[in-house]
Amino acid sequence: MDINLEKLDKDVAFNIKIQISLIINAQRIMDIYPEKKMKFLEYIEERKEKIREALNVKNATIIENGKILMEI
Repeated sequence: MDINLEKLDKDVAFNIKIQISLIINAQRIMDIYPEKKMKFLEYIEERKEKIREALNVKNATIIENGKILMEI
């Protein structure tokens, strides 16, 4: 399912973008600290679950301005 952030409530869209930013940051830091990979993967999954809950979906492609931001 495609979710276009432009069509969502501004507060919901903002929350989703924050969660995506946190995921991207965690992925970058995980590359620096591979010994903590499992902790980062758990954290990333928690962030994805927050997005799923906010959107009430199990899987989605999140889009903004025609760009795919993330697949959850």
